[in-house]
Amino acid sequence: MIRRFFRRSPAEASPDASASVSVPADAQLRKGRSTGMTPSIIILSCLCIILIGFLFRRSPAQLSAGLHAAWTQFIQAFPIVVLTFLLLGLLAVIVPREVYAHWLSEKAGWRGILAGTVAGAVAPGGPVIQAIIASMAFRFGAGVGCIVAFLTAGALAHVLLLPLEVGLMGWRFVAARLACTIFFPPVAGMLAHLLFRGFVR
Repeated sequence: MIRRFFRRSPAEASPDASASVSVPADAQLRKGRSTGMTPSIIILSCLCIILIGFLFRRSPAQLSAGLHAAWTQFIQAFPIVVLTFLLLGLLAVIVPREVYAHWLSEKAGWRGILAGTVAGAVAPGGPVIQAIIASMAFRFGAGVGCIVAFLTAGALAHVLLLPLEVGLMGWRFVAARLACTIFFPPVAGMLAHLLFRGFVR
């Protein structure tokens, strides 16, 4: 199975891969919204209501401070989130479907995992922005291996954090950390591709 995975050629991958991402963008977004967003909204709403009620009974002053902190975070993050959605939406229209099929789909094999690893290592923003990017790519046909490699690389091998780590802890620590973690994103992506590619769709 692994040998077949690595021996796939672009000619073998492209026809089926194009079919896997041929679903229109609107349908993909509706699917993601109906199946994934609603439970998350319900759970988060319930948690917020519980915490608001708890803080209201315990201390209205703490509730006010919490709401003020939440509003401050919202104001700071709102432009980044909106611009990220705008950028991803425009890219989804501009980039041909054949490119998604060749580099990101399930049929892309090792190419999708490699692309996800590199993209995760250089993608801007923190975990929230990377989760938004991953969700959009997944809805537009990116394979589970590609997405897993992307998120793992963003958490373990993000290049934008390397100068900060070197400045705080020295290059020896950074070299040791990378030596222990750099192989995890492609390995995690490969395992996800081989074991769960038909499970998450």
